[in-house]
Amino acid sequence: MGDYRLRCYELDYLKQYSYINDFETLSLNIDISDKTLSFYENHIRLPFQILNEQLSRYLSFAEEFCSYNNLDGRFNDFFLSALQNEFSEPYPWNQSPLVYYSVFALIYASWNFDGETPTTRRVDGVPVDLEGIKDATLTKMKEISPAAGDLESLRGFVNNFNSLYENFLGYNGFFNSTLSLYDLTADLTIVPEIARSTDSKTISSNPFIVNNI
Repeated sequence: MGDYRLRCYELDYLKQYSYINDFETLSLNIDISDKTLSFYENHIRLPFQILNEQLSRYLSFAEEFCSYNNLDGRFNDFFLSALQNEFSEPYPWNQSPLVYYSVFALIYASWNFDGETPTTRRVDGVPVDLEGIKDATLTKMKEISPAAGDLESLRGFVNNFNSLYENFLGYNGFFNSTLSLYDLTADLTIVPEIARSTDSKTISSNPFIVNNI
């Protein structure tokens, strides 16, 4: 489990008053189950992949000639109604900006970069700018929405979203190539499984004596 840090806990051991002067020898076994990789797969990579596919589908509809005004690239009024029949809530144009800017901020807060290339993990605890994420999300939601957005903004965002997925989160991205998260040696027609969905470790203490002190 590498250089993981462990929270400090206090153990309160209670017994009946009639036994308060008795000495006892105890030992502790602490079982630690780390499900970080399962969380990453189920709550970060997979949702990002699904949104990436939905955004590509959204862009395909948007690029149809009748979907936008060819003079300014803004979407036509009927486009929103048509898309609401194609997608279910939460709509990708509403959800994807928050996911994109949140994951982007987490990556850049967790890794040192040489230009656009990640190098080593950061250890200085850089906080994530939540207000910056919120502002960027609201701006992008408007720029790519079928109600108020335009085609060029959507194209740019879909490209950025796909690049972040392919370069970092995808099976051939930085995280897997650096951390070997997925088993890519199996049949390529089968969705790769995460190599270690759970890491477990048991920590055992030396015996210690307790009394009424």
